[in-house]
Amino acid sequence: MENNFKKEFKITERAIELYLDDKGAGSLVYTLENSVFTIESIFVNPLYRGMGLASELVHEAIKFCETNDYKIHPVCSYAVDYFKKHPHQLVQE
Repeated sequence: MENNFKKEFKITERAIELYLDDKGAGSLVYTLENSVFTIESIFVNPLYRGMGLASELVHEAIKFCETNDYKIHPVCSYAVDYFKKHPHQLVQE
């Protein structure tokens, strides 16, 4: 089933937030130290689970890190599993 939500990502000092139709749908919490972007946790609102939003949050983090030359260090279980399945997307240089 296709959704027609208006999607927006907001990057704050500690999180990448995802909004669908201006409602909080999920977030990726991170720390940033010495150009290392550590993914601490990912949360998706139960109303929006099963739509691939956690993966979209990781994709947004990858884009952010590539743009800023940050290395990614996944800590939360979802991010660790994601990069095991997609090791070519792990930004390390």
